[in-house]
Amino acid sequence: MTFSDFFDVLGELDWVAVIVGTVAVVVLGWLWYGPLFGKAWSKATGQPMMSGMPPVNKLVATIIYSFVFNVGLAYTNPIDDIEH
Repeated sequence: MTFSDFFDVLGELDWVAVIVGTVAVVVLGWLWYGPLFGKAWSKATGQPMMSGMPPVNKLVATIIYSFVFNVGLAYTNPIDDIEH
């Protein structure tokens, strides 16, 4: 695979799915560590329960990480390798 082939494949990605996946991961994480299991997680780890919005740098880092992960997942597309 050449360098230009890499960008050709990136152009063919389903970008809507990547963005929806990124939003879904961030929302699911918020639900998981917030209203659903936040108190249990806080008690088990000894960390104080956060209130309000997280620091902006952590929120942006989480969104960027989730976006890069979803691009990688869409690029490798493991579902195509599964035989039905």
